[in-house]
Formats: sequence, structure tokens, C-alpha cells
Amino acid sequence: MRTACTLLALTLLTLPSPPALGQNVLRELHGEVFSIENGEQAPQFFPNVQMTLREFGASGLTNDQGLFRIQLPANVLSGQEVTLRHDKKGYAICFPLLGKQLIPADLTRPVEIRMLPEGSKLFWTHERIEEFIARTAGESAKKPPSRPGEANDLSAYILELGRHNGFTADEVRQEIGKWMEVARKNVTDFRRQGMVAFAEKNFRLAGENFRRSAEEMEQQAAKKFRAGAADLRASAADRELAGDAFFNARDYRQALQQYRHTLTLLNTYKGSLGPLGIKTYPEHTVDVQRLTFKSANAKNGLGERVSGPDSHRYLEEAVRDYQRLIALVPRSSNPRQWAATQNNLGTALAALGARLGGPEGLRRLNEAVAAYRQALTVYTRDDLPQLWATTQNNLGLALRAVGARLGGPEGLRRLNEGVEAYRQALTVRTRDDLPQDWAMIQNNLGTALRAVDERLGGPEGLRRLNEAVEAYRQALTVRTRDDLPQLWAMTQNDLGGALGAVGARLGGPEGLRRLNEAVEAYRQALTVYTRDNLPQDWALSQNNLGGALWALGQRQGGPEGLRRLSEAVEAYRQALTVVTRDDLPQQWATTQDSLGGALWALGERLGGPEGLQRLNEAVEACRLALTVFTRNDLPQYWAMTQNNLGLALGALGQRQGGPEGLRQLNEAVEADRQALTVHTRDDLPQAWALNDVRSTGDLEVNHASRGGMMREGRMKFLDFVVREAIITDLQATTKEGAIREVVRSLQDAGHFAGAALESIMRLLLGREEIGSTGVGGGWACPGANCNHPAVARVVGTIALSRRGIEWDALDGEPVDILFFLISSPKRPADDLGAQEVIGRHMKDDRFRDRLRQAETREQVFELLEGADQGNP
Repeated sequence: MRTACTLLALTLLTLPSPPALGQNVLRELHGEVFSIENGEQAPQFFPNVQMTLREFGASGLTNDQGLFRIQLPANVLSGQEVTLRHDKKGYAICFPLLGKQLIPADLTRPVEIRMLPEGSKLFWTHERIEEFIARTAGESAKKPPSRPGEANDLSAYILELGRHNGFTADEVRQEIGKWMEVARKNVTDFRRQGMVAFAEKNFRLAGENFRRSAEEMEQQAAKKFRAGAADLRASAADRELAGDAFFNARDYRQALQQYRHTLTLLNTYKGSLGPLGIKTYPEHTVDVQRLTFKSANAKNGLGERVSGPDSHRYLEEAVRDYQRLIALVPRSSNPRQWAATQNNLGTALAALGARLGGPEGLRRLNEAVAAYRQALTVYTRDDLPQLWATTQNNLGLALRAVGARLGGPEGLRRLNEGVEAYRQALTVRTRDDLPQDWAMIQNNLGTALRAVDERLGGPEGLRRLNEAVEAYRQALTVRTRDDLPQLWAMTQNDLGGALGAVGARLGGPEGLRRLNEAVEAYRQALTVYTRDNLPQDWALSQNNLGGALWALGQRQGGPEGLRRLSEAVEAYRQALTVVTRDDLPQQWATTQDSLGGALWALGERLGGPEGLQRLNEAVEACRLALTVFTRNDLPQYWAMTQNNLGLALGALGQRQGGPEGLRQLNEAVEADRQALTVHTRDDLPQAWALNDVRSTGDLEVNHASRGGMMREGRMKFLDFVVREAIITDLQATTKEGAIREVVRSLQDAGHFAGAALESIMRLLLGREEIGSTGVGGGWACPGANCNHPAVARVVGTIALSRRGIEWDALDGEPVDILFFLISSPKRPADDLGAQEVIGRHMKDDRFRDRLRQAETREQVFELLEGADQGNP
């Protein structure tokens, strides 16, 4: 407050003489504790009250006159804030606000600790409300910059004040509202109008008003001499408030300018003390440290808002500022400030890590995790629950980013730690007390759970996906379209992603229901994310909508499936009207890759020139994506796109025939092989399996190998499935037993001599040792990529197990559908065609369900005939 600034300036005139050199002076905080419930003129002093400094644990007991002494650590500075706690039941400290006491320059003078009964209306003076708003502005600017989509919610500060003074949050808001009605009338007091605007969360207007108030003070200071020093100090306070307001408005550039201006004013003020006969400015060090901290926060925010080299420069500057502050302000002297700096350092490091690739980016992310964990050694759940919860949320974000970068068990471990950090935060950030923060963390939890599912697969992964759906739906109970439309749309978008993933995992009607819910969630988001108002968010939602429609189209047959695939293609193309290669190269490449996948699926359904055109467009879209997704810079995306390119080229090659078709099939095989250099079994087993089930090992495609059945175009089931070898009730209960039973059935059907049985067995079992052919979803394809001279062409069959067989499948589940293949070394391309038709139909839930329901060899064969004719 302005009054406080004036009092501070007057206090400086009577500073005691410094101790003689070498003199050992005991540093103590002196104070007196009294109640003002009977008025300021009739204080009631409290004896036997234990007063404690929360930061250091030091305490002192009041005497009969309410006086106490608390020993201070030697390195505590004048102007440093400490928190006073007491054991006087039924009372709360009303001054200093929230018990936050600044260490005075003159430690011989007692500080006044004024108290009131909890719930007393005397708490609500205009002066105290304005002090609370100013403090809220200052404290909110000490937090890390808000992330995109996060609202500036001041509820935590209101809740803290209410709990401290014995009121509910609603009662605090009512009292602030009463003050605002009066304060609005004083239109010429820019400082007070800034307070009103800040309370209304009109942060930009608040910043403008605080700046105008500071300019008035500076003009007055220029006209005065002795009184001008006080005006400079008051102006600095308003400049700092302007910076705090602009920080909350996310105008970090303007915030940084105001903080720098404040530092200039304080240095000018310090320089003016000599002519006044004042030799020191004891609080200068603490003031500079505070403004350096806030300036680092503004740089942190700028680094996240701008792009290119400027982004890295601002973030690196913020990191260096935080690290210098940590060195200057050790934990022993100011533990809370040290922890706040560690927390914000973590935010800057995480932002840097997200922008850097390779080992350097991962190093920065790990440093962010370490910084947050350092902060949590001070921010404990018992002492500082809200700060603890905030830092747990930040830790969850950093751990999720690290887990996304790492493969294998270590990446999964970090992702699970991220989930646990969010769940810890939710034990404090509850829906009743802090609904918006609670919803934000629920949303973050959902995203982390989705990332865990991507690594786990199987029933455990599905469980995490369903938990993610529930987390997003919980968030939507607070983030409503009417109150928080953009946050509502963001969570609808995330919910659509989780529902789409569940739908892709589940078969039958339930899977279709979830996919339709995903489409609806994306369309809901698009009612807020419009192309005119929020083009980037609109484009992202269009892209996601395309993914859900693509999955639906793959599930549904006939005209409905074709319609969904066409809608998917259109959604991706809509996204590309906003997402360009120049402005957003990675997002553009992702959308091109997705468009290629949808065009491939559509081309597979369509016949004639139209289908051929769509397949050619699919190849072109994937190749465009690969101009951005390179193996060195973005290996996972590059491998994913190589995978999709292989699909499109394979389908195109089989459709076209002739030398051109041969060339495209060769290119398809090469694309799969390239993907497998990144999609390894250890790091990304599900992606590896999808590639490996199509990859053809040492395939050398030539014109002769594409004779016979491939000459007519796409291979069909009836081209390779041996009807007489179909088994509908497999008796074997082990992998080896199942392979032997099926190979013998092919031998009995006359497709190779008995002498070849054991060598074929060794070939197939050896293939399983390299990696299981169980791709998840209850089916496997033993013999894929295996050729043997005992057969003249690719032959295969189907075996159904009524009990299920353990197959070391990727999802850990038994398999009950087995497609067996053995191809000829003279015709290796036939194996590719057979795998393509198997993979295409086994993605269809209805096809798998009907296959499982088949009871006789004839029923299985009729189903295959129908699939060949386009009637699954």
C-alpha cells in the first residue's frame, strides 16, 4: 500500500548505527501480540502465545505484555518475508496480512501483530482489501507463466484468505464486491481503479491504470526534492503492480518492461538517499531479487509465446536468472523463495526441453524433473499444501514429457510417475475448493493415462484408457461451454482422442459406440473452435475428427463406411487450409500423413480409376510428410509415415500390375524395412508387429514372382487358403503343438511331402523365436515372411481354438484365431499379398466376430468367399 511505502521511507531516517567491525550481534525479531477487537485505541495484549516462523521453525513465547523474541538465521535479509504462526485458538492475525511479516531494517523495534477473533467483520476494512489485492497481484506474478488453455484463476488466494480469517470463499468474494462498489466511484484514483480491474480479472486494464498511477507519482517526484524520494518509492510500487497485471494478462513483453522500469526507479531512489542524509537502503537487495525473479518469469512466458531463436534466447536467459537467484538465495536463508525459484526453473527447463530434440532436449527435461523435486523438499503437503499441489502438477507435466521421449521400461516408469504426481495433486486440489485447478489437473491426468496406454497395450492399457475418459469427463463437469468455452472445447478434443483410442481397441458394437462418441466430441469442440476466430485450434480438431472418422470407416462396411472415409479425407483437407508447411511444418506433416492413411483406406474400398486415383493421392501425401519427418530429426514420425507409405504403395502396386506395379511393390517393401529400423520390438512392440507382419525379409520381387494369382490384381483368401486344412476346433494347447497340428493338416491335404514336415516346423518355430507373430486382439499369423522349397506357391489355412492359446502376443492375451502361411522362395511377393488381405480383413471387428462364431469348415470358407466379394 502507499501508506506502507511512506512509513518505510520514514523508518529509514532513524536507522541505528551499524555494529562495530567484528562485533557478534544476535539477530532477533521482536514483536508484540495484541487484539484490536475493542478498537485500535484499546489493545488487548496476549500473554503465553507461541509465535513461530514457519520457514525456519524458530519460535518464541509472549510475556505478560504480549512481547516475544524469535532468533533469526544469520543470513536473513532486511525486507525478506517470513510467515508468522500462532497457537491462540479462535483468533487470526489481521496485520500483517496473512501473517506475512517483512523483516524490518531496525530489529530493535518490535513489530506489531494485531489479531481479531476468527470471522470478525473488523477484518474487512477497505485498506486491508486493497492490501490483499495488491498482494494477490504480486504473488500471482511469482508463479510460472500459465500454459495455453489455462485460465488465470485467483480462487486459491481467496480460499487462503478465507481460511486464515475464518470465512468461506463466497463470503470473501461478497466483501470484495462491496468494496468494489465504493472503489469504482473514485474514477480519478488510477491505483484504486487498477485494483478494481484486477479484482474483476480485467488484467490489461489493471496494468494500464497502475502504469498511469506510477506516471503521476514520477511527475510529482520530478517537482520535489526531499519528498520526491517517497514518491519514487510509491511509483516503483505501482510500476511493479503494472508488471504483475500485464503478466496475468499474458503480455509478458509489457510485464518485462514494467519490471525493468521499476528497477530503474528503485536504483534512482537508492541514489537519492545520500542528499537526504540516509546512507543505506537495507531492503534494496531483497527488492532487486524479487524483481529479478519476476523478470525471469516474464522471460519464461515470452520464451513460450514467441518462436525461433528468440524463444530459445528468452528461455535460456530465464534459466540463467533462476540459477543465479538459487546461488544468491540459498535454501537456508529463504526456503520458500528458494523453492519458488526451483519450481519456476523447472518450468523454463521443461519449455526448453520441449523445443530441443535429441539428448540435449532430454537432458533439459530431466533437469526440470530434478528442479521440481527440489522444490518439493520445501513445499510439503502438511505445511504448504497448495504450493505442493501446484508443483506436483508441474512435476507430472515434466515426467510425462520425459516418458514420451524415452522408450522401453524407463519411459513407462516415468509416465507412471507422472500419473502418480497428478493424483497426488488432486488430493489437495479438490472440486469443491478449487474447481478450475481441479479440472485442469484432471485433464492433465487424462493425457498422461493415454500416454501410458500407448506403451502398455492389452487389458492394462485399456484400463488406463478408460480412466483417461473418466478424467476428461470429470473435467467437463467444471469446464462448461457457457462458463469456459475454450477450455471446454480443449477438453472435448482430448476426450475425443481417448474415446477414439478405446473404440479402436474394442471390437463389436461397443467399439463402434466409442468411436461415434469420439466423432461427437470433436464436433462439439468445433462449435467453439471456428476457422475465423481460432484457426489453429480449429485445424487441430479437424485433424482429430478425421482420425475418428477414418477409424469408423474402417469398421463399417458398405455405403456408410465409404461415407465416413470420405468425411475423414475432407476433414484432413480442411485442416490443411490453415496448417501450412511454412508456418507449422510438423503439424502440416502429421496431417499429410493422416490424409495419406485415409486416402489409402478409401482407395482400397473404391474400384476402378477412382480407387487408383485415391491410392496415388495417398502415396503423394505420405511423401510430402517425409519432406519434414526425417529419420535424424523425428525418427518415430518418420517411421510411422514410412509405414503408411508402404501400405499405400503395396495397395497401388497390386492394383496396377505390370512393371509399374512391380516397382511400387518393391518400394512398399523398402518403406516397411525403413520403418523397422526405428520400430524395434524392444522399444515399440506394437508398431514393430504391425510392420513386421507385412515386411518380407529378404524379398526380391521380380516379374516372374508376380505371375499366377497376383497377375489379376489384389490377392484373395481363396487364392491361398486350403479349404481341406481349415481347423475349427484346434486341440493343441501350446504354441508348438498348435503349429504342428496345423502343419500336419496342410500335409494331409497334399500340399507337401511328409519329409518336409519337420523342417517346416523348425522354420515356423524359429520365426516365433525372433518375435511372436501374435499382434494382439486375439489373433496371430505364424509363418508370415517364411518361405520353404516344399511348396510351389503360397499356401495357408485358418485354425480356431475354442480355449485360446498363450502366444506371447503383444497385448499379453491368448489367441484364438490363427492364420498360417508358407510361401515359395520362387514367389515371395505372394506372401506380401496374403499378409495384406489377412491384415485388411482382421482389422474389421465384424469379420473377426463372425470367424469366431463359425462352427464348421464350410462356414469358415463361406465367410472367406464373402470377404473376397466385398461382403464381410
